[in-house]
Amino acid sequence: MITPRHGVLQIAALGILAGSACNVDPGNPNQEPQETTPVILPEPVGNGPGFASKGLGLVVEPDGNLLIFEGFERVLRVDPTNGDRSIVSSAFLSSDFEQVDEVGTGPLLQFVSDGALDGDGNLLIVQRESVVLVNSTSGDRTTVLQVILEIPLGLGSGGTFGITVAKDGRVFVGVLGVDGAETGAIVEIVGAPGEVTFVSGDDIGLGPPVLLPLQLAVQDDGTILVLNPSGDLLRVDPTTGDRTMLSNATTGEGPPFDCPSGIALAEDGTVFVADPCADAVFRVDPVSGNRSIVSNSSTGTGPALDAPSKIAVQTDGDLLVSGGPPEHAPLIMRIDPATGDRTVVSMADCAETTDATCANDQEQRLFDLMAESAGTCDLSFPPPCETCERFFGPFRFWFFDAANVEDSLASYESFLDNWISEVECNIANGVCPAVVYD
Repeated sequence: MITPRHGVLQIAALGILAGSACNVDPGNPNQEPQETTPVILPEPVGNGPGFASKGLGLVVEPDGNLLIFEGFERVLRVDPTNGDRSIVSSAFLSSDFEQVDEVGTGPLLQFVSDGALDGDGNLLIVQRESVVLVNSTSGDRTTVLQVILEIPLGLGSGGTFGITVAKDGRVFVGVLGVDGAETGAIVEIVGAPGEVTFVSGDDIGLGPPVLLPLQLAVQDDGTILVLNPSGDLLRVDPTTGDRTMLSNATTGEGPPFDCPSGIALAEDGTVFVADPCADAVFRVDPVSGNRSIVSNSSTGTGPALDAPSKIAVQTDGDLLVSGGPPEHAPLIMRIDPATGDRTVVSMADCAETTDATCANDQEQRLFDLMAESAGTCDLSFPPPCETCERFFGPFRFWFFDAANVEDSLASYESFLDNWISEVECNIANGVCPAVVYD
């Protein structure tokens, strides 16, 4: 038996792992089907490898093309005129955990949290405790910052997080658990890997703490904006390190942030914030901190704005966000900042199998069931668009055992068979399974 590698996965639908047929009593006349809002699935746009995760980071190149960086392994380029996707840089681990360089050479990209363009048009990517420079032409990867953490690495603990590049070329990075700091800090890269100057943090500057510097941006006057997922948007003076609150639940008027995760600046200084928990994009006045909704379920038309995680401003002033509904592939969406109207810029078709993105038959069946049940059940399970040649997707990884890949696949396929039976039965009875992570 293969033991899941990252904790315990629980399926609230009874008996799904044991292979029971259904947790619904078809003979119970009092059991009522669930009613949910019908899901409008966006249509695929563009050709090329699909995105492998929904938490896509994105930056806009000077020519208007987009560089998309995933949580693991790859950087892609998207043509915003047709949605076509191509690989800029990629390396992955083989089944025996050997690094394979697909496009470009250098360190493997893992646990990527943010990125920004440098003055030469190359991509600076933040991952775990390092910053990697990705050549936008060759795809070669070079480490430009390596930090030593003094608290354990993990979700919500130490690491490097947000990054931004000022107009004068200065590079600022948000860190946590570095050099004894008990809260987050802002550092500036000043030289060879590991050489930084602390700009603001525990002992530098006055004002509210940085906490978790998830996303950064630099205003025209050099002021650094720091977005904390708790809902705080801070200003940081890069000279003194002093911090003031620009916008949060008690500063500025308008609808509150929920768990903001993306920030971008317009040419006029307006701040835009993507909030996946609120399913919304906010506009923030850079002086007053007042907030207003740019686009959400009741503002703007087009495909639903589901969990927008990262945001950028296109050369024409339109907004670009990453995200996507849980029952469909990750996507990049364009938002008109004046109306909130939404259109899909790029999204792969989960029904198409290529060498870069694939869904096995069972995963595809689950996806089809999701589409079939729209308006009847709000099913919860991972989308099938994952790079299965490289890793086993969000659930495959739980069953993966490098020493016995065949048994790993057999266990995973058995798990999917049981899940499919459960979902089919629940659809027939108007009841939905729930997925819970511990």
